[in-house]
Amino acid sequence: MNGLDRARRRYMRAAGALQVAWALFAFFCGDRLIAWFIHVAGPSMALFPTGLGVFVGTFGVLSWMAASAPPGPALRAVLACLAGYLVCTLVADAWWVLHGVLTPWIWASIAMRGAVAAGYALFLRGSGMERSTG
Repeated sequence: MNGLDRARRRYMRAAGALQVAWALFAFFCGDRLIAWFIHVAGPSMALFPTGLGVFVGTFGVLSWMAASAPPGPALRAVLACLAGYLVCTLVADAWWVLHGVLTPWIWASIAMRGAVAAGYALFLRGSGMERSTG
């Protein structure tokens, strides 16, 4: 195992733990999440933190479990999906904050997700996929 592979494993575990921690916060402290990040919260908004927690937590577990995967197509697929979901959510949240639905506090979450997505993309680029020449 080379240094990049060890770094990738540590990074994926740390990023997965961060996502699971965020999911637990969303699940157990949903009222705070709504108060901090959402301008207009109706009664149906109470369901949002639970769904968000399940969604983010699932990707956190995926990152944690895939951390020990050997380099190959499956690892590249996981890294691409993890980076892709983070980029999609941060673009959507940026759009919502620019249109006044989400509070400016969401920019901190957007920046964090951008940094985590950049890490996944970095390891995607160096995930050891050598092309066969035969």
